[in-house]
Amino acid sequence: PNTVTSIGQYAFLNCSKLPSVIIPNSVTTLLNNSFNGCTGLTSVTLSNTLATIGNAAFQGDVSLNSITFPNSVTNIGSYAFTNCTDLTNIVFGNAVNTLGVDTFRYINKLQNLTLPATLTSIGTNCFANTSVVNLIVQDISSITLSSGGLGFTLTSLQTFECYSNTDRKSTRLNS
Repeated sequence: PNTVTSIGQYAFLNCSKLPSVIIPNSVTTLLNNSFNGCTGLTSVTLSNTLATIGNAAFQGDVSLNSITFPNSVTNIGSYAFTNCTDLTNIVFGNAVNTLGVDTFRYINKLQNLTLPATLTSIGTNCFANTSVVNLIVQDISSITLSSGGLGFTLTSLQTFECYSNTDRKSTRLNS
């Protein structure tokens, strides 16, 4: 119903036969572990008013292959997509400013990633144990990394481009 503003903690925990989810526009918050362990989940459509994705919200959803964050999402919690091993496509909207600890850890099929200019904080090991080959950071001058940094598996990273809104220069490294 249009009166639902959040999906509760553990609401759909381990619903292994759930194939797809459409979050209605009335929902602004997904609480911690709301869809954790939904191993059959292949498709998620997020609300255009969603602002916060809680910790471990989609952790272990091993069949999820793509996620697009609407322009309303500002915060993606720790472990939110950890162990989503089939995830091949992540598209950030233009409002994401915080990624938590281990948010996208153990995503083995993701090869291309663009981090938006709005991003200001990246948690420890946010992208650890991923297979990212091409990374673009749209505004590196605004990002604060925690002690563990991005945590990319350096053996897979081949191209790194970063831009700074302060000097409009780019750096491109090829290995």
